[in-house]
Amino acid sequence: MDINVVRFIDLYVGIPACAIMSTLNFLIKLTGVRRRAPKPEKVKRALFIELSEMGSTIIASTAIKKLQQSLPGAETYFLIFTRNRDSMELTGVIDDDKILTISDKNLIHFTWDILRLFIFQRRKFDVCFDFELFSRCSLLLSFLSGARWIVGFHGYYSEGLYRGGFLTHKISYNPYKHMQHNFLSLVDAFLTDTRHLPFPPPHKPDDIPMPHWKSEPERREKLLSRIKDKNPGFTLEKPVVILNTLAGEYLKIRAWKRESFLELTRKILAGTDAYVLLTGLPKEQQWGEQFTGEINDPRCINFIGLTDSLKDLVELFSFSQVLVSNDSGPPHFAVLTDIHIVVLFGPETPVLYGPLSPNRTVFFSDFHCSPCLSAFNHRNSPCKNNRCLQVITPEEVFEAVLEPLKGID
Repeated sequence: MDINVVRFIDLYVGIPACAIMSTLNFLIKLTGVRRRAPKPEKVKRALFIELSEMGSTIIASTAIKKLQQSLPGAETYFLIFTRNRDSMELTGVIDDDKILTISDKNLIHFTWDILRLFIFQRRKFDVCFDFELFSRCSLLLSFLSGARWIVGFHGYYSEGLYRGGFLTHKISYNPYKHMQHNFLSLVDAFLTDTRHLPFPPPHKPDDIPMPHWKSEPERREKLLSRIKDKNPGFTLEKPVVILNTLAGEYLKIRAWKRESFLELTRKILAGTDAYVLLTGLPKEQQWGEQFTGEINDPRCINFIGLTDSLKDLVELFSFSQVLVSNDSGPPHFAVLTDIHIVVLFGPETPVLYGPLSPNRTVFFSDFHCSPCLSAFNHRNSPCKNNRCLQVITPEEVFEAVLEPLKGID
C-alpha cells in the first residue's frame, strides 16, 4: 500500500478504532471475564511486533535475546510484514516457524491475514511487545493477540499521539537514545514489572552480543560467479567497495545526490585498485545501467538485482571491505559482518539509528531542521530539498572509504 494511504488510515481510522477498543477493553476488565495475567517469570508465549522497519529487526535482536535469556522456557514469536520477513530470518533469534507475517500488499490481504492469525487460528499470547513507534495499527494487533501484558511506547503529554488505553506497561520513548536502548527498555520494564515513571536504565546492550553472519561457501561461490559474468577479470585479491545509492521508494528524501555518488565512484576508481559494486532491488537495474554507463569503467559493476535474498546481500558484504550507503536497511544488515560501513545521515539521526558496528563512519551535517523524520510526524517530512545531505562532499566520503583500504594489498 502507498505510504500516504497507510498514514491516512492510521490517523483517521486508527484513532477512533483505538478509542472503541479501549472502551471495550475497559468493559471487559469490569466483567472480570479475561484470564488473569501471569507473573512475568511465568510467561509461556511472547509476541514482538515490528511491522515496517527492516533495519530495526537487527537493532531489536538484543532486546529479544534479553527476554529469551531471562525466560528460557517461553516461546517467542515475531510479527512482521511479509515483504520484510527475510530481515528477521537473518538475525537467527526467532525460529522460522515462529515468524508470523501480515501482507501489506493491499487492504484486503492485510485484513485477511489479521483474521487468519488472530481469529481463525486463535493465536494467544501472554505478553506482547509493540516495537512500533506510535502506530495505532500495531497496538490494535497487540490487543487482538489476547495478551494480558501489552508493553509499548507511550506519548504521555505529547499531543497527537493518542493510541488508546491498551498498554499495561507505558514506556516513555526517548528520542535522545539509540533505538537499541529504547527496545531494551521495553523488555526490562516488563521483566522488572515497572509500570510507572521513572523507569530504571535497561541492561547495557554490550551484555548481549549482536548476531554475526556465518559465511556460506555455496552462496559465496554463486555470487562470485555472477560478478565474474559481469567482469571476467574480477578477483578478491583486490578490495571491493559496495555502493547502496538508493534509499527506498518510501523515504527518497534520505538519498544522497546521484551526481555525488558518481563523483565518489570516479575518485575510488582513480585513487585505488578497488572494484565498485552497485546493489539494489531488481526494479532499479535500469538506474544501475545508466550509472555504470556514465562511469564507463569495467571495475564499476552494476550488481543491482543480482542478489536473490537478504542472505545473498549479507554474504556479499562478508567478502567486501567497505559499504557506502544512504540511511536505510543495508547498513544495519552489514552489522552482521566485519565490513566497514560508511553511512550518510541527514533527514534521520544516527543518535537513534546509527548502525551498531565498531567498523563504521557516520556523516551527519546537523542542520537545525535535521532530523526532520521522526516518530512524532510518522516520518512525513515537509522538506523537499535535502540540503543536509547535499552538503556532504564526495571528497570527505572518499577519505572515509580510503581509510579502511589502507594496508590492503
